[in-house]
Amino acid sequence: MIQIIGIYCFENKINNKKYIGQSVKIKTRIKQHIDCSKNKNYIGYNTKFYKALRKYGIDNFNIIILEECEESKLDEREIYWIEFYDTYKNGYNSNRGGVNVTERNEEHPMAKLTNNEVLKIKDILLNNTRKSFSKIGKEFGVSQSEISGINNGTKWSEIGDYKYPIRKDKNDVRCGENNATSILSDDQVLAIRNRYINESCTSIYKDYKDIISYVSFERACMGRTYSYLPIYKKKEKIWINK
Repeated sequence: MIQIIGIYCFENKINNKKYIGQSVKIKTRIKQHIDCSKNKNYIGYNTKFYKALRKYGIDNFNIIILEECEESKLDEREIYWIEFYDTYKNGYNSNRGGVNVTERNEEHPMAKLTNNEVLKIKDILLNNTRKSFSKIGKEFGVSQSEISGINNGTKWSEIGDYKYPIRKDKNDVRCGENNATSILSDDQVLAIRNRYINESCTSIYKDYKDIISYVSFERACMGRTYSYLPIYKKKEKIWINK
């Protein structure tokens, strides 16, 4: 599903009252509104917007994308459209927009993850310790720092029942490609070690000499760094940690 960043509107077909919102994932956010309006345990269940969704039904609302914009402009544009349509006083908005947001987790308009995705990430952090923060982030479309925050409990801590940090020191952000000073990615190290089965470390290094010193390269190849990845022992002709 292709996501849209911008400002959206729910317009009541019967009385023309509107609700204006912002999101970095408009299509996902619209679905969340519909689901949350039916959830009696949701903190915003009794807002005038959700009451209207239940009273009139989603079929009696037009859903309109008012404009696409950069993420940095969302607050400004939401405030503009709420004022333009006067939806705070004469519509379904409970505030004037912008930073006045009370929703948390997946209900937050800026959320890039759903609660279910966060639970999946936490399960990976707990049970698949070889998958780096960077790889997990790429898989779910978020930054490495977002995954680090989830691991440490500084973000999304209300989702699931976990002790933090989920990963202990040996697997955390300081390891391998997650280290801010690392030059090689996990995929590059694995490719190097696979080549090492039939090639020497010095011959492989020719392809990497422009980006890394030989000492650091050899340490990665031999498994003295990136030790959480599979390591090929040439003398014994075996893999370990694989």
